[in-house]
Amino acid sequence: MLAIALLGYAFLGKGFAYVHVPLGIPFYVGEIVLVAGILAYLLPGVALGRALRTAPGMIFLVFAAWALLRTAPFLGSCGLDAVRDASVVYYGLFMFMVCGVLRGRSELWRVAKMYGSISCWFVPWVPVAFALFFLAPESLPAVPGTDIPVVFFKSGDMVVHLTGALAFSMLMRNSEGPICSGQRSIWWYVAAFLTVLILPARAAYLTFIAGLVAALSLNRKHRSMYWKIILVLVLSLGAFIAMDPTIKLPRGREVSVRATLGLARSVFSKTDDPALRESTKLWRVLWWRDIARETFLGPYFWTGRGFGANLAKEHGYEVTSPGHDVRPLRSPHNVHMTVLARMGVPGLVLWLVLQGALLWTFLAGWLRARRAGDALVQGVLACVVCYWVAFMFNATFDVYLEGPQGGIWFWSTMGLGLATAQLRPRAGEEPASYGAGHANRETARACSQA
Repeated sequence: MLAIALLGYAFLGKGFAYVHVPLGIPFYVGEIVLVAGILAYLLPGVALGRALRTAPGMIFLVFAAWALLRTAPFLGSCGLDAVRDASVVYYGLFMFMVCGVLRGRSELWRVAKMYGSISCWFVPWVPVAFALFFLAPESLPAVPGTDIPVVFFKSGDMVVHLTGALAFSMLMRNSEGPICSGQRSIWWYVAAFLTVLILPARAAYLTFIAGLVAALSLNRKHRSMYWKIILVLVLSLGAFIAMDPTIKLPRGREVSVRATLGLARSVFSKTDDPALRESTKLWRVLWWRDIARETFLGPYFWTGRGFGANLAKEHGYEVTSPGHDVRPLRSPHNVHMTVLARMGVPGLVLWLVLQGALLWTFLAGWLRARRAGDALVQGVLACVVCYWVAFMFNATFDVYLEGPQGGIWFWSTMGLGLATAQLRPRAGEEPASYGAGHANRETARACSQA
């Protein structure tokens, strides 16, 4: 069930998050999967305390306890809003679930193989979803019971998974057995880069660049990948400039070489071009400044405002979310500022320590696997690190980890990383020994002939 939900969130975005069971109060698919996961977590055969044996697991418990203290006082006055605002924390239960279920190399191999077979389709899907959402929205059906289109395209969210697919292809290409990611042609990479260039979003560019740099940094063994990426970049930019598209989008945006260059420049400098939405950048910075002042220098240093208050209303930045989503904005487009505003400085410190502990655990496990020559564990942990980088960058500029399409993916990936980091590295182990046997050998033979 979790795998289906993750696919839905990745390919359909926020539209899938609105799938629900109408029970008076909507029971959304993320909540259904969470409840089902908690029940499955209690079944025999699941290692309940596996994540608790790690430093990130222990830190998360302290972080969650502080979040509970900042939620409970507001349940009476804010009701369901307090619970759903705290989703940035309680989605962390998926980390424990995934870590408890993935107990051995055979499970890890199946997850990697399944992701490898699906992620290759994400590159051609993103431009299709982009065209459907922005250019032919009337062709998209609405999620039953809502006016939200079934495909809800957000550039940053899509780029996170596009970055993950690229990192997997770059870093798992030399693992043993039938993952076959090394078989992807240079044109697949060119299509991925071109897709990023057409997206009208600064955060998407930063997320992609950061994830790509992380992948190249962890690809220490095969330097030829550096030259391949340079060639792909040249081909992509050349094709984009040669095509010189001009496609008008809603809200005054457009796809063009001029718009892409302008957005890239606007990351580091101011611009007067209204099409580059300089006001949205200023709006974020001013809101973040106000949050920092009232916490670091103000009365909310220790406690924050708690979960339940509408932060946009409290700080005077209340607007309606653009596009099809008519719900009022509640969070400041930065998960770190959300944690600071709701949990105070202690909450922010715990959050940053938790993220540091996760990254340290993954990199330490990656280094052990690299020294031992365990390509499977090394590749998976490298991909998890790249995903972590992409998650952090996108969540710094958008409401991402606070929602199920980002939060469930993030914490599930962290659980995969914790489970993988606990495996003992083994050098030169064949996939057949993971329990796949003849089927793996046949798949490997088919891949080699593709």
